[in-house]
Amino acid sequence: MNEDTLELAQFVVIPLAIFIPLFREITDISNEIIELYKTAHTNKRICGVLLDRVQAAEAAVKNLIIREKERPEFFTGPNNVIIRNLVGVMKNIKEFVKEICELKGLRKYLVSKGMEERFKELTREFDGYMSNLNFTITIEIRAQIERDNLAIRIDQEETNQLLFQLAESINFNQKKVNSDISYIKEDVMSVKNDVVEIKNQFILMISNPLRKRVEKFEGG
Repeated sequence: MNEDTLELAQFVVIPLAIFIPLFREITDISNEIIELYKTAHTNKRICGVLLDRVQAAEAAVKNLIIREKERPEFFTGPNNVIIRNLVGVMKNIKEFVKEICELKGLRKYLVSKGMEERFKELTREFDGYMSNLNFTITIEIRAQIERDNLAIRIDQEETNQLLFQLAESINFNQKKVNSDISYIKEDVMSVKNDVVEIKNQFILMISNPLRKRVEKFEGG
């Protein structure tokens, strides 16, 4: 295929029906991220700025469906490939949100700045595809970057504080367990001593009458 053919292929319009399954995936992913955001226990701000991006993509494709006849130049093979790539990075964003919105999923990002690096990697990739498609993100890029950085900083501080409190709680509970074990040992020793004392008293109780009988028998 020569360069002229490749250039021509870029402008060949393909049916909207080819795009619909991809658009549907974008909507489904957006809805799933909304639910994750609603129930997020950690890093809610980071989840929020990612949700903003995903919803921007969803709004853009909904607009394309409505204005299909006004935007025929969009529905080309190259844009179909970019949309597929956009769906792929959105799936990765969903998995990232799923991991960081719960404390148990944060383990893989607690080393160094793994979470921040992954966040920037995903947003850079997402923003690149949006730009290639000429989709506009509602917030100006510089303001969005500042918001991203603020979300990362605040959420990381809160996560670190949460982990510190969790560690303190574990230490406190461990000390309490150790203290309880010590008390249990003392109680066991006390019970053991009581049993020995009862045993001695019982032996003494049955031995005294027996001794008196023996003495009486010997005296008689």
